[in-house]
Amino acid sequence: MEKTNFVTKLISALLFVAIAIYIGVSAINYYTNPYSTTTAISVTTGDTLAAEGFIVREESLLETDAPYIRVTADEGAKIGAGQAIAVSYASESAREASARIETLALEIKQLTAFVSATSGSEEAMTMETSVKNSILDMNYNLSQGDLSGLSETSVILRTLIFSANAEDAQSRLDSLQAELRTLKDTSDADGTAILAETPGIFSSNVDGFEAVTPSRIAEMTAGEAKALIAAGTSESSALGKLITGTDWFFVAVLSESDAARIEELTANGTATVAATVTGAYTGVIDMTVERVGAAEDGSVPVILSCNRYLADTLWSRVTDITLTLDEKTGIRVPKEALHTDEEGQTFIYTEKALQVEVRYVDIVTEYGNYYLVESAEGETVALRAGEEIIVTGKNLYDGKVIEK
Repeated sequence: MEKTNFVTKLISALLFVAIAIYIGVSAINYYTNPYSTTTAISVTTGDTLAAEGFIVREESLLETDAPYIRVTADEGAKIGAGQAIAVSYASESAREASARIETLALEIKQLTAFVSATSGSEEAMTMETSVKNSILDMNYNLSQGDLSGLSETSVILRTLIFSANAEDAQSRLDSLQAELRTLKDTSDADGTAILAETPGIFSSNVDGFEAVTPSRIAEMTAGEAKALIAAGTSESSALGKLITGTDWFFVAVLSESDAARIEELTANGTATVAATVTGAYTGVIDMTVERVGAAEDGSVPVILSCNRYLADTLWSRVTDITLTLDEKTGIRVPKEALHTDEEGQTFIYTEKALQVEVRYVDIVTEYGNYYLVESAEGETVALRAGEEIIVTGKNLYDGKVIEK
């Protein structure tokens, strides 16, 4: 028992000493360096609403009864009317031979260019540059949501990687050319092109929602929308589809109270909301409110539209959406850093080149222990993210030199 009391007293004493040291260090810091600063950060706030829903586009299914099909259009490619999107063949072996001939031709083209470009000490540099360019092309196209040409770039990259040097490349080139000649001589790889009747963007992602058109959702009820969400996507035998419209839509099912807030935005005409669509474009999308439907069992269908980022939605359908209302953006300032002068104008102190600067600001909104502010009207230099805001300090005034 006495041992337990001793341990308890010892811990209490150590804790007291630690607190005393902390207070002492803080006091020393204050008198030796009485300024504390924070970096200005740009912040966007707003009320968010989350909902389930689905994406709707003007789409045309591409169907055929031919048993042996090879799709030649790239994912996300823009297809013109009369342009080939696939080829039908008389047999499976003919289909496979045609695909192999196309791959061989691409590899041979790349290897021929590589062999011609390599010579002596420049060989390794040429290989490295070719591989790097192919990777950069692929990364750029993916970041832009452009999937067209992806398969071709993949073949080029694979060809380069498997060709360590010019000698290996020449050997592989000879082998591929021999295989190509044999295939052309022994196989019946000719087929019949399947042409697009209308222009559009090609996608192989067929999910059963193609029949849900923009005209259909114009009068869609909450019950119908919820039934489609519950059913989800389904497989199809179609070889692909063409997205023929430039706009895409999102049907969201909201509660009556949330839908009322959206409807308030449209009171003075067309309204837009900031949206984040899960699985589609990763950034924030400005979407137009097209329609707020009638309530049904506490739910309301809300139709939103957008004429951008169409390619980023091709592989999204039934998903979630987050809407941000009353969005405000400003510079985050701790409340203790905000001051008011004799005329009632609010300002902050900033540090620039070891001098104090007074910057007048307007409060945008309150944000926890912070204010979001913006430069006051008439300020010649805008307050920007990254500047140093003085939170605490002694005897501050505009132009004061800060000694550190």
